[in-house]
Amino acid sequence: MQQSSISVKKPVVTTALMNIFYLTFFCIAGLFFLLESPFGIPRNVFAITYASIALEAFSFMLIGSLVSGLVEVFIPKSFIEKVILGNRYGLAAWGGAMGLIFPVCECAIVPIVRRLFKKGLPFSAGIAFLLAGPIVNPIVIWSTIVAYQGNWVVVISRTLFGYGIAVTVGIVAGSLFSAKDAIEISDTSAHSKCGCGHDHDHSHEQDHRPLLLRINDALLHARDDFFDVGRYLIVGTFIAAVVRSSMDVNIFDQVSGLSFITIPAMMFLAFILNLCSEADAFVAVSFRGLVPIAGQLAFMIFGPMLDVKQILMYRSIFNRKFIIFMVTIITVLVFVYSLFFAHFIETAALL
Repeated sequence: MQQSSISVKKPVVTTALMNIFYLTFFCIAGLFFLLESPFGIPRNVFAITYASIALEAFSFMLIGSLVSGLVEVFIPKSFIEKVILGNRYGLAAWGGAMGLIFPVCECAIVPIVRRLFKKGLPFSAGIAFLLAGPIVNPIVIWSTIVAYQGNWVVVISRTLFGYGIAVTVGIVAGSLFSAKDAIEISDTSAHSKCGCGHDHDHSHEQDHRPLLLRINDALLHARDDFFDVGRYLIVGTFIAAVVRSSMDVNIFDQVSGLSFITIPAMMFLAFILNLCSEADAFVAVSFRGLVPIAGQLAFMIFGPMLDVKQILMYRSIFNRKFIIFMVTIITVLVFVYSLFFAHFIETAALL
C-alpha cells in the first residue's frame, strides 16, 4: 500500500512575515468600514457579497470540521489500512469514489482530508477524494439534475468528467510526489502530548473511554480544524468578494460562440465567484443561451476543484510547490475535457 507518512510542520513563511501579511490584510479590509466606495466598489455591495459567500462557506466548513473530528476519534488507522488496498491507480479510483460516502462540498472537504491524511490515507487517494468529492456526491448530482431539468447528458458528463479529472490528478500526483514532499499541515498545537494536539491519547486501536468523553474529544478536534482552516477561508472570501463585486459578467456577450474562449472565461468566472458546488449548477444554467453547454460544464467542474478561497484553504494542507502543480494540471485537464465535450458530445447531442 502506498505510504502516507506525514509530519506536522510549522508554516514555511516566518511568523513575522505572516503577522505583516495579516496586518496589511486587516488594514485593507478596514477601508470597507471607513469609506463609502473603496477601490470603486460600493460598500453595501461588497458587504452583501462578502456575507453571502462567508455564510455559505463557513456553514459547510463547520460540517466538514465536525466530520473530521469524528474521523480522528472514531476511525482507527488500521481501518484505513484494511479498506484502502491496491496500487496508486486503484487507490486514486477508490479515493475519487469516496465522495459518494461523504456528501460534502468543497468548503467542508478540506478539514476532512487533513484528518484522513493524518490517519494514514494514501496520498493519491486523498487527492482524488479532495477533488472529486464536491462533484460526485449525491447532493451535487441531484442539484444538477434539478437545475438542468433532467438533462442527463449534462448530469452524467459533469459527474464522469469530474471523477475522471480527479482520479487522473491523483495518479499523476502519486507518481510525481510523495506525501512528505507535498503535505505541510500547519497546526499550532503540534507539540502537545497527543499527535493531534490535545492532552489525551486515542491512538490505540481500541478506545474504551466513555462515549461522551470521546465525543467531547471529537468536538475539540473539530474546533481546532475549524479555526486552523478558517483563517485561510476569511482571507480567500474577502478577495473573492472584492473581485466578484467589481466584475461585469456582460463581457461574455462578445465571445459566446467561441468555445476556446468561453471555456477558459467560464473557468475564470468559477474561480472568482467561489460558489458552493451544491448550488453552482443553478448559476451555470443561468448562462444558457449566452454560453455553450461546454462552457457551463467547465464552470461546474473547475469551480469545485479550484477557486480563490480553496487555494488559500489548500495552504492548510499542502506546500506551495504542490499547489502550483495542482492549479496547472487541473486547469489543463478541465480545459481539455471541456473542449472534447464541445466538439464531440455537445454537437452530437444537439445541446
